[in-house]
Amino acid sequence: MIKTKHVFLFGHRKQHGKNVSAEILEEYLRELDISCQPAYFAKSLKLYSSLKYNLIFDLMDDNDYKCSKPKHLNGLSVRDVLIREGLNARDIWLDTWAYASFKEIFDSGKEIGIISDFRFPNEYDSFYSILDAYVSANPYNNSYIEKPKIHKILVNRKDGIFANDGADDQVPDDESYWDFVIRNDDKTPAWRENIKRQLRDIISKVL
Repeated sequence: MIKTKHVFLFGHRKQHGKNVSAEILEEYLRELDISCQPAYFAKSLKLYSSLKYNLIFDLMDDNDYKCSKPKHLNGLSVRDVLIREGLNARDIWLDTWAYASFKEIFDSGKEIGIISDFRFPNEYDSFYSILDAYVSANPYNNSYIEKPKIHKILVNRKDGIFANDGADDQVPDDESYWDFVIRNDDKTPAWRENIKRQLRDIISKVL
């Protein structure tokens, strides 16, 4: 299955509005009756870690739970475990988590893929090699696949923060690296509409 035409990657700092921007885009595409598949790179990491360490997968997105230190982790927090396992897996195969997320999008057959936690260059750079590997592993696909396009969207907020997770190869803040930039500094009640307006402009340029 691959009918995906575009994949949007939202990055990259913590508390800048990546998730909410991705959610607003998903809502807007559904208004347009365009099928979309949300995914995120950390999903497979969280599922793997929850099984390995007997953690609660459904709470992995809860900040309080990630900061907690269950007794059986011997002083480590859930976040510490995620960081360690994430970096260890990338040392073995850099594209471990990227492959899982892109595969979820390709398997869905949806027109648009949306990923809300883009932070490492390989998650973009490896897209077409992962696509080729996916096509080769699925012989039921047509021999010719129109390759989808991938777009990097920086979500920027002046009062956002940087959370150091021990990795030194995160994607840059330099706006020249990104295809599009979402400004998320609006403090008025119309902030969601402001983000939606910016996303409409982006969609009008690529679809």
